[in-house]
Amino acid sequence: MKFLFSKYHGAGNDFILIDHRTNPFNLTPDLAKRLCARRTGIGADGLILLEGSSEVDFTMRYFNSDGGEATLCGNGARCILAFASDLGLGNSFRFRAVDGIHEGKVFTVEERAAWFESFGKGPADFAYDHSNRMVQVSMPDVAPVESMLGGQFLNTGSPHFVRFESPLDEAQFLRDSLYYRHHEDFGADGTNVNFLSAVPRGIRVRTFERGVEGETLSCGTGVTAAALAWAMEEKRTGKQFISVQTKGGCLWVAFEVDPSSSVPFTNIELIGPVTKVYEAQSDLALFMPY
Repeated sequence: MKFLFSKYHGAGNDFILIDHRTNPFNLTPDLAKRLCARRTGIGADGLILLEGSSEVDFTMRYFNSDGGEATLCGNGARCILAFASDLGLGNSFRFRAVDGIHEGKVFTVEERAAWFESFGKGPADFAYDHSNRMVQVSMPDVAPVESMLGGQFLNTGSPHFVRFESPLDEAQFLRDSLYYRHHEDFGADGTNVNFLSAVPRGIRVRTFERGVEGETLSCGTGVTAAALAWAMEEKRTGKQFISVQTKGGCLWVAFEVDPSSSVPFTNIELIGPVTKVYEAQSDLALFMPY
């Protein structure tokens, strides 16, 4: 069976996108894993199906590269918004992900500038490759941060553990990531792991992603978790706007903080670049076991 797909990435976090409304097939966990395989498949951090919906513009189904149907993926959500726009569905959307309804927008140049200016920011605060589109997505409200294991744990649609440190070398990064990823305090499913450090104009984050089982160039829910954890550590209140550097590029997180509330983080938005890499056709038989 032939199928059409596209590759997109959001700050280096890459995904296979398939319009499942017009190109339906049975996507099993094993097939998703084979398609995402770097050396023997198409290669991606995850696979996303765009499916129809009677209540919103579309439904997003996300599979990690290990084949598991996963929790919310922030960069994947931004990529599917760009994909939906390229399919001619519009530029502003309401869509359903695994955790509920989200809203998002593919910005025009004028809208992008206005969004940053609403936070008192200018061009120096959001320098990036202008060949990329800027895409914004709403993130779920977040309950209080839990301090544990020398860091902070919170759920931004996916569970994340944040440490305020920068590993000295790659071996230490992997060793520490695996220690927290599978720590018994996070239960049988474990957690994603983020290492945060302060930089001029914002913070820098490295993420070891559950389901990918390795470092990704960026992670939308991880960037969001790190920004919220940093704001809590810095005792920030009110409307916030934080620039987050990752290996794959810069993302921005806007939100409001009320430490006295049972849900202290609200009106959370994740924004950053999305790039369409290519579109192609292949045959599912190529990815089936012999």
